Amino acid sequence: MCATEVAALLRAPAKRAAGAVPEPAATEQTADTSQQVAATSAVPSTAVTAAPRGVPAHSPTPRAALPSRDAIDALPPFDALPLARIQVPQTREQFAQAVEQLLAERYIGFDTESKPTFARGEAATGPHVVQFAKRDAAWLFQVHNAASRDALAAVLASGSTVKVGFGLRSDRGHIRARLGTPLHTVLDLTTWFRRQGYRNEVGVKTAVAMVLQQRFVKSKRWSTSNWAAAQLSEGQCVYAANDAYGALAVLHALLAQGHREADLPIIEQDA
Repeated sequence: MCATEVAALLRAPAKRAAGAVPEPAATEQTADTSQQVAATSAVPSTAVTAAPRGVPAHSPTPRAALPSRDAIDALPPFDALPLARIQVPQTREQFAQAVEQLLAERYIGFDTESKPTFARGEAATGPHVVQFAKRDAAWLFQVHNAASRDALAAVLASGSTVKVGFGLRSDRGHIRARLGTPLHTVLDLTTWFRRQGYRNEVGVKTAVAMVLQQRFVKSKRWSTSNWAAAQLSEGQCVYAANDAYGALAVLHALLAQGHREADLPIIEQDA
């Protein structure tokens, strides 16, 4: 893969202060940025408001419609995690170091990738990659690597570290079937957005647009690539890591708006 392809995927500064979390794009209009600001203002915000007394925090609240594709495309790019901050552990020592850093966090971004099936009757064998992210780094665990199994079990079954992602309903069953380990303490942000009154499913791309006022790029080229490959490409690494990192960035922005952990739909135990 050439450097220009990776640069196009990132579309973000390569340097970031340690622990930084993407902030919402500014919306102050100037003569040079009036067109961008106009597009940004068309994307609905998800500023959190307190529930009235006596009304459950998860009661649906009427909200604006989801942003259109054109509105999202007009936003500034998501401040993505660069390739230099993404690791693919290979040895037991490297996995142990990753687990130590991940389990020191209260919240980590989480997602999985699977090799797609195209032929009728072809059985799915994923997940093939499980990715985790903290505020300034991400790790991609390749399931085919036997050294990853104990590390995966430690993170996935942890009750003190919340795994944060989007559309995680199916991941629970797939992880237990493939890895034989439970998935505990999970926050599916798709559920959170549904409780805010959004009837259509909200994924990371839409959530980043609404909460961070940024454009998150989802490439079909990488989403449908061979995630069972022995060696992941740079493009795959950037794609997978930022799926997990984007979810974490959205959560931290929501918490900064004033939402409480007690109101989040965190599932503690495997169903």
